Amino acid sequence: MSGDRWFDVIARVSADAPADLDEILNAGSGTEAPVPSCLADGPAVLSSRLWERDDAVSHIGIRIDRPPRDVRRLALRLASAAAERGVVPIILSSLGRTGLEQYGFRVERLPEGPPELVALFESELRKFWDMPIVISMSDVETLG
Repeated sequence: MSGDRWFDVIARVSADAPADLDEILNAGSGTEAPVPSCLADGPAVLSSRLWERDDAVSHIGIRIDRPPRDVRRLALRLASAAAERGVVPIILSSLGRTGLEQYGFRVERLPEGPPELVALFESELRKFWDMPIVISMSDVETLG
C-alpha cells in the first residue's frame, strides 16, 4: 500500500460515525434483519482479490483487548506511523468492534477463550501477514 492511502485515512478521521444499519433495521421488530436477496440463493463466491496483499510492505500487529479511549486519536497515530514508516498496521482483536474499521484499517478477529487458544490464533495471523512484531494498543496510546 502506498503512503498516499494513509494520508487519505488521516483526512477521513472525524467525529462523525456511521449509522449501525443492523440496529436501524431491527429497531422495534424483535426479529433479525432479513437475508439480502443476493445471499438468499446460497453462499456468494468471494473474489480472491479480498485476500491480496502487497508483499513489498511490512506489516505490524496492533493488539486491541479493550475499546480505545479515543479511537480518532488512535487512528491518526496509526495512520501517521504507517505513512511515515511505510508499514501497514493489522489490528488483532477479539472485540466485536474496535472503532478502527470505519477508517479502513484491516481488523483480524481473534476468538474469545483461553489465552492459549488466542495465542495460537495470533501466531497463525503473524505468520500469514508476516508480522515481525505485535504491540499492544496501550503502547501506541502512550506514543508522543
